[in-house]
Amino acid sequence: MVSTKRQKYKSPRLKEITRARERRLMTLHDMAKRLIISPTSVKSYEQGGYAPPPETWAKMKVILDLPGDMSDYWPDRLPKGRPVVVDPNALCERPNCSEKAFRSGLCLRHYRQKLRRRKKVEEERIKNLVIHES
Repeated sequence: MVSTKRQKYKSPRLKEITRARERRLMTLHDMAKRLIISPTSVKSYEQGGYAPPPETWAKMKVILDLPGDMSDYWPDRLPKGRPVVVDPNALCERPNCSEKAFRSGLCLRHYRQKLRRRKKVEEERIKNLVIHES
């Protein structure tokens, strides 16, 4: 029988993330709020269950002042595509918006709008497939 359990990353540097968070007297919930993710995700990153997306890693690195690169902590997880450079003071790319950037160069409001639009397009595509198959 083949095991379907996800293998954890075994980098000795993963403990540095937990130590850095605890040195700053931050709980998992505090860290999750700052990263705008769930506490379960933070715990999973710290324990090596998953590697964070490059944007989340960049925010963690700034918040916790971590040395090294993402590949030092999760050696087999290298970012795909263009390198991600996150400026903690970056603003939303949308015209006339002065909110702090959250993800993909957009503030939280515009990022959610983008996701809703994407979901709506996908629902329309599925709806059209069902209509054409009938």
